[in-house]
Amino acid sequence: MDVHKEVNFVAYLLIVLGLLVLVSAMDHVDAKACTLECGNLGFGICPRSEGSPENRICTNCCAGYKGCNYYSANGAFICEGQSDPKKPKACPLNCDPHIAYSKCPRSEGKSLIYPTGCTTCCNVTLDLSIFWIGQLN
Repeated sequence: MDVHKEVNFVAYLLIVLGLLVLVSAMDHVDAKACTLECGNLGFGICPRSEGSPENRICTNCCAGYKGCNYYSANGAFICEGQSDPKKPKACPLNCDPHIAYSKCPRSEGKSLIYPTGCTTCCNVTLDLSIFWIGQLN
């Protein structure tokens, strides 16, 4: 009977040690602190139009977003973006010297505003912008 207790104890000890080794070998994910935001929020589809003839952006046609048109400083159409914001293409990181700004028609116009209750910034995906109603005006 004493042999059974010793075998059970050794088995438990091996299981606990195995679990400790397994947990310590796992990569730890950095936890992100999320705050709860409540109130009337609005949202707009990204990407937003960027830059101006005076305030140039740094991009190229390959890295530019699909659905956005890219223009020179004098307003001449250069190209339409080729990269999906959710699945970006592997593109060179160089700046096209001809591109000054972008216009993204899908993101223009009124943003949708409605009572959203509560959410966190952690719940927002990269292709969605959240604005407090007071910031829209």
